[in-house]
Amino acid sequence: MRIASFNVENLIFRHKRLLPERMDREEALAGEMDRLMTKVNKSVGDWERMRRIWAIINWDTDAPRDEHKDLEWHELIARSGAGDKRRLNQLIIQTGLNANLFRLNPESIKNKARMINETDADILVLQEVESRECMTAFNELFLDNLYNNAVFIPSMDGFARGMGIFCRDDNKVLEIRSIDNAFVSNKDLTNLVHYYRIHSKKGPFDILNVNLTRKDVWNTDGEGLNSFFDQIISWTKLQMNRTAYRMVVGSFNHPPHSDLMEKILSDLRLTTSNQLDCFSAPLDRGTGAHYHGLGTYGVGKNLLQYNYILLDKLTALKTISAGMNRKGVVPMEPGQWETYDDLNNRNKATNNPVLSINLV
Repeated sequence: MRIASFNVENLIFRHKRLLPERMDREEALAGEMDRLMTKVNKSVGDWERMRRIWAIINWDTDAPRDEHKDLEWHELIARSGAGDKRRLNQLIIQTGLNANLFRLNPESIKNKARMINETDADILVLQEVESRECMTAFNELFLDNLYNNAVFIPSMDGFARGMGIFCRDDNKVLEIRSIDNAFVSNKDLTNLVHYYRIHSKKGPFDILNVNLTRKDVWNTDGEGLNSFFDQIISWTKLQMNRTAYRMVVGSFNHPPHSDLMEKILSDLRLTTSNQLDCFSAPLDRGTGAHYHGLGTYGVGKNLLQYNYILLDKLTALKTISAGMNRKGVVPMEPGQWETYDDLNNRNKATNNPVLSINLV
């Protein structure tokens, strides 16, 4: 049975404040709008341009969508063989009620789906998911209904970065818990960690799903990151059943050699999947082929590790293989690794690999 973790940085829509290129474009358009508004004698072309800018920036939630992007989306749906366009259009309308969410590059969405399909996990734990509707549509349109069970927990940070988990066949989530507000003094942090009890044919699983991408809240109200993690570790020890398979997955935003990760690994007695003898992934090519940089996944020197599957002793012993799919991640020079043939710019890529383990 294969279990995987993937920080997708949203499946289909992403908040504009998490898209630097979108914010730069809006700033330029806002400046142009200011100049046009202060112009005394406006031409017909000026008025048309102002209406167009208004629609692009989406200040009006009823503004028309970008027709060129709609064509890209329809072509993507046609190529994917996902069927009727109406399903996606319905999702666009539903999510379009939030004027701050914008569709990701269609090729980026397709490449995320390719990585997930190739990993073929029975249980897929996700970080930074925008909505249950998007999970359902993504599964239907891009994964050919690979999963028959989806659970979503929304984020409270205002940026549509919730947590999700896909299960298939007889695997299912029996219980979900978020950190008790009474346990952590900083209430902004309580939606960053979720506990799942999962039923599977291998037995019960305890999975902790973590997404620590919000640096802005780490020191809020005088609470330091180390203090927060002391509380997280104590809470985790209380939640996780000693008789079950146990793992902690997700994004920690810290490299393996950091004090934070050492604290997690030692206090919870966990090991990282990429340190197992059975871990295998294509090595870097070029100048980075034979050098494993500090803070990387151990298969080259360029891709820094911020995402993890952490396993307890029993789960590690039962793991017969572990791996990583980074074909949708654009390499940084000078090292290279295997990517999809059409991955020629970062707008089509994702920033994170899919990590997975296979249990006997």
